[in-house]
Amino acid sequence: MVLSAYDWIMDGRWVVVAGYDDAELLDIACVTTSLAMANVLGAVRTPYHTTVVRPGGHPIACATGLMLQSRQSLERLTGPLDTLIVSGGWGHARADLSALG
Repeated sequence: MVLSAYDWIMDGRWVVVAGYDDAELLDIACVTTSLAMANVLGAVRTPYHTTVVRPGGHPIACATGLMLQSRQSLERLTGPLDTLIVSGGWGHARADLSALG
């Protein structure tokens, strides 16, 4: 499935969180949870719509050992978005190298 910003409610802010193997779980969970709570508590007029992606679209094996399912591959993401957040973590160097092919 290819997601586009137009798949979301048109009045929302589209936030994409990119992860990779050995990503820091808190960098993904804290961002997505904080934005979801802002929506629930009515702290924002324009709701946030978040999705987690990864190069290749495979599950993300976080540094803690927890597996997170990405919604789709980063390469297939289309359409305008409001914010792209790249998670931190020990795997960033391998993620950078794998992007080079």
